[in-house]
Amino acid sequence: MIGLIIETGEPLFVDSAQIDLSPVETEDFDEENPQYYNFFTDAQGNYTTGRVYGTIRLELLDDSGTVRLGGANGFLDEYNFDIKEN
Repeated sequence: MIGLIIETGEPLFVDSAQIDLSPVETEDFDEENPQYYNFFTDAQGNYTTGRVYGTIRLELLDDSGTVRLGGANGFLDEYNFDIKEN
């Protein structure tokens, strides 16, 4: 389970195994590990994942493609933006 901090400051937990990390591949870690991948705006991003999580820190743990999500604090993301009315 990965934790997110929502607007109220309360943690929200998600099953990280259910997050679609495509199109990221093990070859993408050749130059940088860990890396931050923006699923929302990268040219080859995953719009469904991006709308919920935006940028995710990914760390490749082995050659078979096992990855760790989020930072050392156990959180995938921290709510750090405000939605404004037009």
